[in-house]
Amino acid sequence: SVGCVILDKNNNLIGQGSTSVKGRPHAEESALNSLIGNPKGGTVVVTLEPCAHKNSNTLSCTQLIINAGIRHVVIPILDPDKRTNGKGVELLKKSGIKVSIGSHKNEAFDINYGFYCRTKYKRPLVSLKMATSLDGKIATKNGESKWITGELARLHGHSLRANHDAILVGINTILKDNSLLLSLIHI
Repeated sequence: SVGCVILDKNNNLIGQGSTSVKGRPHAEESALNSLIGNPKGGTVVVTLEPCAHKNSNTLSCTQLIINAGIRHVVIPILDPDKRTNGKGVELLKKSGIKVSIGSHKNEAFDINYGFYCRTKYKRPLVSLKMATSLDGKIATKNGESKWITGELARLHGHSLRANHDAILVGINTILKDNSLLLSLIHI
């Protein structure tokens, strides 16, 4: 999910937004819709290059930023989508807007990695999280299980779950561990 904040010309936070769960509105549009001040002469900070393509219902995020009178846009990484890749930056610059690229690019790439996988590499993002003992087991011979990992590793596992669209587990995890994953299933 892309995030966006808008600062007025005095660097006061006046808007913020993120991309909707369904993909629209984009973060920039959400941030512009949340304004509590005047964006003219202000700065937009966004985690991915603003889109340069429009659909039948809305203007591109790049055009919305231009129309708002923004003077500076901070972008850590370019959008890998071929409809935008570099075009958003080009349009912003042609409109006289200062564009800064590259700040926090590693962090932005990490939070957008699923999007990059789908768009640039044509594959889903898949992560494997598995807790096993040194002998490769996950339970004792009689089927009893106990914590193999420490609290920090378990917290990391929960963070992975929160940042992925799907979780695949074996049936025994559901039946034996009562892992509460069933409440996440939407049929």
